[in-house]
Amino acid sequence: MKPLAHKNIEIASGVLVINPKGEILFTTGPKWRGFYTIVGGHFEYGESIENGVRRELQEEIGVVPKRIEFLSVGEAIEPSWFHRPAHFIFLNFVAWIDDEHALLLSKEEFTGQYYQYQGTNS
Repeated sequence: MKPLAHKNIEIASGVLVINPKGEILFTTGPKWRGFYTIVGGHFEYGESIENGVRRELQEEIGVVPKRIEFLSVGEAIEPSWFHRPAHFIFLNFVAWIDDEHALLLSKEEFTGQYYQYQGTNS
């Protein structure tokens, strides 16, 4: 394993934003090398998990959903889809929005978006 330049583990949120039709919001931008991802971002020092998730949603989509639930923990070590080497620990959540037309995606972060239904055939 090659050493990372800064050797910090970065803790970030990932949020599956679900619209009223049950579709998940996927976004892309310069950091993601053409790949689509979910919204989220880094926690700030001294910030609680709940406050960090709410802040990232406000910054990135312009809305803080009323219902946000914890989903999972994940890890990515030097992922090829990110614009620089990094070791991430992701705290993943699900957030339900009432009106997808109310979203104001950050123009600094995102260059594209789409919704996709990820249901199961049960």
